[in-house]
Amino acid sequence: MRLNILGCVAAILAFVSILLPWWGMSASLQIGGEIINPSLRVHPWGIATNLTAAEIAAAEIPEIANITSALGVDEEVVLIPSWIWYVPTAMALVIVGAVLGLVGSSMTERKGKIFLASAGILMVLSAVIFVVGLSSDTGELLFENRTGFSTYFSLGFLQALVAAVFAFFSLAAEPRSPVMPRLKMKRIEVLLSIVFIIFLYGSIVFAMIFDMLSVSVVLILLDFLIAMIIAIVASLSVREEEEEKTMPVTTS
Repeated sequence: MRLNILGCVAAILAFVSILLPWWGMSASLQIGGEIINPSLRVHPWGIATNLTAAEIAAAEIPEIANITSALGVDEEVVLIPSWIWYVPTAMALVIVGAVLGLVGSSMTERKGKIFLASAGILMVLSAVIFVVGLSSDTGELLFENRTGFSTYFSLGFLQALVAAVFAFFSLAAEPRSPVMPRLKMKRIEVLLSIVFIIFLYGSIVFAMIFDMLSVSVVLILLDFLIAMIIAIVASLSVREEEEEKTMPVTTS
C-alpha cells in the first residue's frame, strides 16, 4: 500500500488551521489618557480579545463596539455564540475534508482521487461559508485598513485555502510513496495514545483547577486531532496486515 504525500500534507494543514485564528481586528486608541492596542481574533472554536467589557464600552472607535456586539464579545475569551452558525460550520467542513484527505491518501487511485477531490471542495466551501457569514455580521468592516484600525483574514483562513490547493494538486501526484513498516506504525500508535491521555488530563486540569478555559479548549482540539491521527494510523496498520496476508507466496 502507498500514500499520497500531497494528500497527507493537505489533511495536516487543514487540521492545524482549526487551531489558528481565521479573522482578526487590530486597533490603536486612547482610553483615560492611556494608549492601548486592542485586538480580536476569531478562531473556529471561539473568539479571543484583550479588551474588557469596560474598555469596549469606553472605546472611542465605534467600529470596535459594532464588531464586538455583532460577534457577542463581552469578555476576553468567549465560545462561539449560537447565532454565529458559519464558524462551527466552516470548522466541521474543514475537519471532514481533512479526514477525507487522509483516507483518500491511502486508498487505490480511483477511489482515492474521489476522496481527495471531495476534501478540496469541502475546504474551499468552508472558506466561502466563513466569508459569507462573517460579512453578514460585520458588513463593510469585513476587510478594512486605515490608520488606527484594521480588520483582516488571518493565518488559519489562509492555511485552509492552501490545504485545498494541496488537495487538488494531490489528484495528479504520482507515484505514491510507500507506507512505513507495520511494526513502526504500531509504535507510533502507542506513543500517540500516551500523548492523547496527557493532553486530555491537561485539559481537565486547566479547566477545573486553573480556570483557564481557552487553554483547555485548545488542548481538547489538539486531542481531537491526535485521536483522528491514531484512527488513521490504526486503519493503515490493519490494511497493511491484510495486504500481507493476501500477497502470493513465492517459491524458489
